[in-house]
Amino acid sequence: MARIRTGQRRITKGSDCKSCGKLFHEKGYKAASMRDLAELVGVEAASLYNHIRSKTELLHDICFDVANIFWEHINKVESSEAKPIEKL
Repeated sequence: MARIRTGQRRITKGSDCKSCGKLFHEKGYKAASMRDLAELVGVEAASLYNHIRSKTELLHDICFDVANIFWEHINKVESSEAKPIEKL
């Protein structure tokens, strides 16, 4: 049975927000059901609702994860000693 971190509402054990994002990409956000997400994680759909309120909340988490990764990379580039032309 998969574990779900309740503090950060992140799905773990071989399946994370990235995997759920792939499901959204493959099926489309509207077509992917909570049942599909639960199956991906390995829990019952009803159990998933105890930790994730909705697909929208999960999509929100995925988008913020992507944005945070983007800003981490931007900060690395800006703080590097490379010449401006090399930063492109």
